[in-house]
Amino acid sequence: MEYSNASAITFAHDLAGNQSHGSSMFLGVVITTAISVVLGLSLVVASKMGELDVDEPILLKPRFPLIGHLYGMLRWQVGYMQMLR
Repeated sequence: MEYSNASAITFAHDLAGNQSHGSSMFLGVVITTAISVVLGLSLVVASKMGELDVDEPILLKPRFPLIGHLYGMLRWQVGYMQMLR
């Protein structure tokens, strides 16, 4: 299939003309997603913060909160699951 330069230029011009509307829509989606992620993470952190009972062991702080297991799987691959046993 062969494309002519005229149709490619017309397509590029149409794409550039619609880019301003598309980019503002994309920006709105990104901002909405970012706000949702921040609120969700703040709820998770707030639910995990509580006072420990005197009889409970000390709380260990993870190096990479919420993504530590993903980091471990990427770094040690199959051996990571064996390390957790």
